[in-house]
Amino acid sequence: NELQDTKGVVPPRSAKVRKGPAALPSGDYCRKSWRSLVRIERKSGTDEIMHNCLTRDRVRFEACLERLSLQCRIPYLFIEAPLNAYWNSGALRKDAEEALDILMGLCAKYGIRVISIGRKSASPAARRNIGEFLLRLMLSHVNDPHNQKGKP
Repeated sequence: NELQDTKGVVPPRSAKVRKGPAALPSGDYCRKSWRSLVRIERKSGTDEIMHNCLTRDRVRFEACLERLSLQCRIPYLFIEAPLNAYWNSGALRKDAEEALDILMGLCAKYGIRVISIGRKSASPAARRNIGEFLLRLMLSHVNDPHNQKGKP
């Protein structure tokens, strides 16, 4: 019962979560036995998304999303920022909206679900809550009868 976490989110008290010893080939969060079912890639917010979508880094970022979609049936992109941050970026608003459009296009292209959870928090309690949310999200897919072995 281990959830591999390469981003250092504090584990929920109800599950064994450990920080992975090395980066995963795709995604930042997964449980070892669920790797082919569900993985979650994490981005820390607007600045990281803008960098990934609007610079030369876009090629690497797209390859990362493609790998994620190929290595599991249910890929997620978890953005640790409120989506309204893209419209409240002041002078960068046009760039932020362009980055969001590129991001949504890439997620549609690779069948990646997107979730956003407010702002990034360094508080252990808040990070524990995020870890528990991500674990529950993965469990919801594991417990779905359509995802059981032998099902389409």
